[in-house]
Amino acid sequence: MKLAILVTRSLRGSGFATRVVSMLESYSAFGYEVDLFHYRLPHDVELPSTALSHVREYIEIPLERARVRRHWSVIPPVAWQCGRAHAAHVHASRGYDVVQAETSSTWGAARMVTCDARIVSLHDDDAVRLHHLSKIAPDIAHRASAVLDARKFSRWQRMACEEADRIWFASGADRDRLGVGRLAGKSRVIPNGASDHLWSLPLPSMSSPTVLFVGPGFYPANVHGVEWFLREVWPLVRGSVPGARLRIVGVAWDGFRQSEGVSFPGWCPSLADEYAQAVVCIAPLFGGGGTKLKVVESMAAGRPVVTTPIGAEGLPESEGMRVCVEPARFAAGVATFLAEPDAAHSAGVANRAAVEDLRWSRVWREAALDLVQLVGPTR
Repeated sequence: MKLAILVTRSLRGSGFATRVVSMLESYSAFGYEVDLFHYRLPHDVELPSTALSHVREYIEIPLERARVRRHWSVIPPVAWQCGRAHAAHVHASRGYDVVQAETSSTWGAARMVTCDARIVSLHDDDAVRLHHLSKIAPDIAHRASAVLDARKFSRWQRMACEEADRIWFASGADRDRLGVGRLAGKSRVIPNGASDHLWSLPLPSMSSPTVLFVGPGFYPANVHGVEWFLREVWPLVRGSVPGARLRIVGVAWDGFRQSEGVSFPGWCPSLADEYAQAVVCIAPLFGGGGTKLKVVESMAAGRPVVTTPIGAEGLPESEGMRVCVEPARFAAGVATFLAEPDAAHSAGVANRAAVEDLRWSRVWREAALDLVQLVGPTR
């Protein structure tokens, strides 16, 4: 089977990147021939060299930053950029069995690629994500821009879903909101998952009271959540467990304010090592959309998780997950797992069992079956 995968955003250091790379690895294992079209802004990170062996060709298409006037268009600026860049840089039309637009932002470009079937893959509902981000925006200008873009994406996503031959949702909640009615027959849930090896990590050890947060510092929801945690929650945790340490792992945290007991090791090529050191994982998120891959990975690694309702959205309920927004309750949840080995162990077992069906091997096997159903078994 020949596939074209169309992506934008950085391909390292985010949940989106983790999902895309795991998909490429699985498609390669299935024997698919994959060309990856990456519509890349100057600051976006390219495909890691370790993943290049899983694609037939990596086609980088440069994007220019959208000028202010583009924000007044009815088309989301990134979607407009991707379509225009594809028309300018891709001159030879290749034929594919399937074109897969990862996010609706690349749908305009996907229309231009010759193929038998087109999939739009919605990692989250961009309209909902931007609506959440507007509530935590630092000023009125950013708030107004997020609200305006949310309205544009609401219309753009509906159009992409109407035109696509198949719609893949990473969240059941998004499918129930966007993939209903006449779209129900072509809507599927291909959920976020975690690497199989995380299930084999040892359960939490009390050798070091370590708290872990994973996520890039270029995403506003992560920055807002970490700032809230350090300001409102971390002093309470340190008061209960004086030796507690917090590791904030991910790219783009350079220059973030320092706090006692907090370290920023940067991007880590093996998150399994970070999960192995941690006793409890946190996801203090007040913005964003879809299911949070960092929470799925934490649960698969057998770690207790303390998060907010947005962080837990779309995930299976578990005894090992504490969901709250009050600083005192959040701190108490973290401190309890740090101080009580039995509680942390039981929580890890419960979390691991709750996400058993979200192993990437199972997720992409189901996706492959759907591809066969879409284009026919002879492919």
